[in-house]
Amino acid sequence: MKSSKLLSFERKESLAKKIQETLGADYEVDVNVEVSSMAGLVKELFDIVIFHKKLVIAVLDYRYGFASFNIPQNAEIYQNRFKKVGVKCGIIYFGRGDKFYIWNKGVLGFQTLDFSNLVVAIKEKRNFGLRPLIDEIAFEILSCKPTLYDEQLTIETHKELDELFSESSIEYDDDNGVFFLKTEYEDSFFKLLLSCSTPKSICRYTSLESLFLTIRDNKQPMCSITCMNDKGEVSYTDKYIGLYAFAESQSSIVENNNCFILSCCNLRKSDDLTMWRLYGNDAKGACIEYEINEELIDEEKFFLSPVSYGQDDGTHYELEFIRQILNKRLNGWKLEFKRWFIWKHFFKSYLFKDEEEFRLLFITNNDVCDRIKPEIKWIMDSTNNIVSRICLFSLNDGSFPLKLRKAIIGPKCPELDCNVVQLNFMNSHTKTIMPIRWKYSISASKIQDYR
Repeated sequence: MKSSKLLSFERKESLAKKIQETLGADYEVDVNVEVSSMAGLVKELFDIVIFHKKLVIAVLDYRYGFASFNIPQNAEIYQNRFKKVGVKCGIIYFGRGDKFYIWNKGVLGFQTLDFSNLVVAIKEKRNFGLRPLIDEIAFEILSCKPTLYDEQLTIETHKELDELFSESSIEYDDDNGVFFLKTEYEDSFFKLLLSCSTPKSICRYTSLESLFLTIRDNKQPMCSITCMNDKGEVSYTDKYIGLYAFAESQSSIVENNNCFILSCCNLRKSDDLTMWRLYGNDAKGACIEYEINEELIDEEKFFLSPVSYGQDDGTHYELEFIRQILNKRLNGWKLEFKRWFIWKHFFKSYLFKDEEEFRLLFITNNDVCDRIKPEIKWIMDSTNNIVSRICLFSLNDGSFPLKLRKAIIGPKCPELDCNVVQLNFMNSHTKTIMPIRWKYSISASKIQDYR
């Protein structure tokens, strides 16, 4: 009967021989080799060492008898062995099945590859193998859906999600092991997650002064996301998916100041007491109703969608789905969302679910501003006292996707009757809100018993 040491050596030799034969004569694969750092101060013994042109290009630890679930818990220990001697590629194999765990210098964590893709990764000096097949991509990505979320989706939505992943919708970055959906398909993916359908009309609560300025100047303001009432809104999605440590960088500051938002809600929330109290300056403000020009919601400059809210236990099914997708590796390849910086602004904490928000988003860049030319100013936000950029869109040149239909003045507005008359008279001169037949464009709230 063979000793355990002899069996262990034979397993290493067998694997080394298989690697040697697959890599070819340009490579040399040896067993039980001591590797030292450049200065020679640190030495580590590895079960298998792979050479190319006499240089160490990869080392392998054969952990027979250990369980692969040790990888996450002991990843740093394994990586430190590789880092000590300065190798660029380290591999862990547990002696079972066709799973190899590969680490490359400068990369966080291990990728899981089968043997054939491991060989490709070694030859290409990278931590990913051959392109995953389309059918594999579709199956693995869609299997990331949380069970409770999956059960809520309709058969039609399941079908539409599946159809998004095809030969015509996916592009590959062969240098970095990344694949991604083309723009129109990525937008469709997020719209499916957000159950996005464009209503004919929406409404928005604001201050009386904001309504006054809109009617007087014939311009619709949109504030940057930096002055939203939810302090954690800017970072909520990035923190939830948790792919990296979060800190506000210079580029994120620029990104937030180039993202402008108009927070609206379902039209049935119009003249609603709870909304007046929360967002209408305690019923002293105004509620503006808009008609939507769907043709101008082009997902190039303007984006409109209902907001997705998390659950009251702190989970967020849609974001959990996205997090699982971004953590998924197929032969070491990963999916990236190129327009995450846009769509991430349509997810919020459950704390705000009573808003039932419809959100209009405008993303500035040089190309868009050259064509639309909104007026951009700096303000001190009156609600939160935050310095913010603001975009002002002309309401009479046909470039803004929302058309003011009417306005309602809050039940606690000072001099309510007088202000209704005066705002209507001013509007008759500015023509900001076009009257519906003989009706006045601005009216008082029908709520009469709130004080």
